[in-house]
Amino acid sequence: MYAMRTVSLLRLLLLGINVSANVEKVIFLGPRTPTLEQVFVPPLLHLDTLSPSESSLRRQLLARFPSTPASRTLSESWILVDGLQASQRYEIRVCWIATQPTLFELSVHDLATVFRTPTLNSSIYEYFEAQIIESSSGGKKQDKPSVVDYSTTDIHSSLLLHVSATADYYSRDAALMRDGLLVDLDIILDPYLLNIFPQSLAPTGVYLVVLAILSWAISGIVWHWFRSLAHPDGQDPQHQVAESFRKKHS
Repeated sequence: MYAMRTVSLLRLLLLGINVSANVEKVIFLGPRTPTLEQVFVPPLLHLDTLSPSESSLRRQLLARFPSTPASRTLSESWILVDGLQASQRYEIRVCWIATQPTLFELSVHDLATVFRTPTLNSSIYEYFEAQIIESSSGGKKQDKPSVVDYSTTDIHSSLLLHVSATADYYSRDAALMRDGLLVDLDIILDPYLLNIFPQSLAPTGVYLVVLAILSWAISGIVWHWFRSLAHPDGQDPQHQVAESFRKKHS
């Protein structure tokens, strides 16, 4: 009975939570040290970085339909995920408001795979070129790819995150259907505790455990108080029936 009262209290608390955002996520393990010693990559300093110490980014992507003629770099983002521990489980979440209907696709790749796969290689170079053009004041020569030496650079703990956005709505507004919708999103890196559950859920887990213990204790106190009101003489009706039955048959 105490358990039923505790569950009821928890249900009432959970019903009060207002969900006002969408979430897409990808779960992966930290990479092991690669065997490849050198790989040609664009300057990684031009990529935004996620790490356990800098675990969130806010970005804006254009959610458009695949058939819309526009540069895909406006709907994609490449991010360097750094400072990862080998075999440690991580989660990357993309959060955006529910009033901006969008489909997000997330994928993580090691550097060697990205630059050996033609489609991924083409995508990151296009994104890199777009970033250079956007950041330059005009007419500057594009930087040449650099060589990252794994023997001297702590890059073995890095992965590349690819985020792409696609429109997921229908509107009578022809301009909106043609041009797409700019979507604000938060990108969050969340390590797992003991490779079991996300670190960000630890406070929630502690809160629920404390709440369950307090609910159990308070429900017992309230139950005994109601019983004392119903039976001020302190006699339990079941005990009285059992006692009378014993006397009757003794």
